[in-house]
Amino acid sequence: MSDLLAIADQFVFNHFNEHTNKNLFHNYSHTMQVVNSCKVLAKEHNCSEEALQDLLIAAYFHDTGYVN
Repeated sequence: MSDLLAIADQFVFNHFNEHTNKNLFHNYSHTMQVVNSCKVLAKEHNCSEEALQDLLIAAYFHDTGYVN
């Protein structure tokens, strides 16, 4: 995992832990399901490392707005 992805992961983990109602569907666990699905799809489609990083950053942040 690149440093940027590790930072994104930690930020989103903290963000959900600090701001989210634990009963919501859009939470860190759901985010990790999306991230892992993106990894599978990217591999199947032979994405470049740069495209994969962009995709995973988008996956990490895709539901962060649901905390409010």
